[in-house]
Amino acid sequence: MDESHRPTLWTRYKFTFLSLLIILLAAIPLILFSNKKTSLLKSAPAKIARSITPTLAPLTTSNVDQILSQNDQQLQQTLSQVDADLQAAAQVNASQDSTAGL
Repeated sequence: MDESHRPTLWTRYKFTFLSLLIILLAAIPLILFSNKKTSLLKSAPAKIARSITPTLAPLTTSNVDQILSQNDQQLQQTLSQVDADLQAAAQVNASQDSTAGL
């Protein structure tokens, strides 16, 4: 090849240069936003650790029956609600449902 037809650096590597430019432009916001999220994640476990308690009052021999009966009552209410929801879901009439056009 003679000197007049020799490809320039830009024509030989233009796709590489453009790819690197796009990657750099995409990396800048990624780096900026990732720094903010790490600072939020560092403070979150401290808030959670302070608020974890199973009951307001500690479990003792004098209040164990009361707490167990309250928990049993809550479980029974939850199970009754789940049963009612399942029965309501079983009554749904899907005969007119259609998947045409999806």
